[in-house]
Amino acid sequence: MIDLDNQSLNFYMLLQHLDLSKYNAAQMRELVSKNTPSAFSKGISHDEIFSIRRL
Repeated sequence: MIDLDNQSLNFYMLLQHLDLSKYNAAQMRELVSKNTPSAFSKGISHDEIFSIRRL
C-alpha cells in the first residue's frame, strides 16, 4: 500500500509540473508516457489500485 501511495504522489507531482510549466501537447504526451507510474499507466480504475496486498 505504501508503494501505491508513493506512486500516487509521484503522479500528482508530474501533473503539477505539467500544469505549472510551458510545454506543447507533444512534449506533454512524451513526458507523461515516460514518467507515469505503473499503477496509473492502465487507468485509475485498474484493480491494482483497489487491491490490498497481504504479507
